[in-house]
Amino acid sequence: MKTYFLVYIFLVPAAVSDFRKRKIKNVWILLALAITFSLAVFSEGMRGKDLPVLLLRLIWPLLFFYPFFLCGGIGAGDVKLLAAMSVAFRFKDILVILFGTFLPAAVFSLGRLVRTKQFSSSLLRLFQYAGRQQKEGFSERYAEPGQGERLPLAPFLLAGYTFFLLAEKWGIL
Repeated sequence: MKTYFLVYIFLVPAAVSDFRKRKIKNVWILLALAITFSLAVFSEGMRGKDLPVLLLRLIWPLLFFYPFFLCGGIGAGDVKLLAAMSVAFRFKDILVILFGTFLPAAVFSLGRLVRTKQFSSSLLRLFQYAGRQQKEGFSERYAEPGQGERLPLAPFLLAGYTFFLLAEKWGIL
């Protein structure tokens, strides 16, 4: 458990960068991969024969979140950061982290839409988009770059990771 505090080395700067500039630099992603692969190998005692497991841990978030990136709902840096995070954690642990990430992000987003009185127009735009995608197939992004304010996900990932650590420390998991 103590070694998992190393995750903060890349997660905090990535969250700050995402919050300030809405971009996560690849240097933080590469550091994340180096740290999470090291954690997986040294903390879990994985060896060369376990390389397929590590690669699966890396690839599943890329495949799962790629459609959300394509439609403009999540940034590429966020997807890469989620993939790097999943390398160091068992599937059930990463699901707890994702729950602690996406639930507050959704509540925050909903609150922002209600506060700015854009909830109904955003919901209508979402249904229209879904209808077009059903008819035409996946042919357009939901939100073009510069359209609306993109939610920085890395700060919520930081919160989700902290939630995970606290839940483990308190014996909830």
